[in-house]
Amino acid sequence: MLVKEELVPLFLPEDDEINAIRFDALMYGLELAHLFGKKYSKAKSDLYKKIKGIAGVANIPEIQIQSELINQLLNTDLIDRASIEDLEMIRINIRNLIKYIPKKMIQYETNLNDDILSIDWHESNLENDDFNNYREKIEHYIREHQQDAEAINKLKMNTPLSKDDVSRLEDIIWHDLGTKEQYYAEYGEKPLGEFVREIIGLDMNVAK
Repeated sequence: MLVKEELVPLFLPEDDEINAIRFDALMYGLELAHLFGKKYSKAKSDLYKKIKGIAGVANIPEIQIQSELINQLLNTDLIDRASIEDLEMIRINIRNLIKYIPKKMIQYETNLNDDILSIDWHESNLENDDFNNYREKIEHYIREHQQDAEAINKLKMNTPLSKDDVSRLEDIIWHDLGTKEQYYAEYGEKPLGEFVREIIGLDMNVAK
């Protein structure tokens, strides 16, 4: 018994299991934020990137089993409207798929403590707009304003855009958040409506 107690700490989890544990931490952070009524947009963005990475290797049988869930996560508002139960369901069904994401795409920013004695939410940490590049900045903005920006909300609800809506969308993406040149450098000739729809998906009720 003594030998077992001495040897167990020497056996470390394999990389695949470490990635799953880190994904657990990400999801638990989202669940905790949900309980406290916080958005935690950075973690939602991180989750979306992980799901997108999994979708990129969708020919793997284990991933194909979860194809319906993956499609909902990428193309509807499930991540934004998820309840605690939904988040836990996502964690359970996705955690063992993280190992299939190409290594260069896996990145976590996790700060864990063994004991949580108190919880202080710092909005500057949870809702930080100081992103490293144009792509993250613009995608974050679109997810955050899918309810209050009329043109973005119309795309989410599958409502046709007016000329004014298109102009406002161009102002947001090509002026407020960056330049037209930056957009084309990142996304090529992709139409703005298609680009926004890829990020926010369709409202679940509209998609049914």
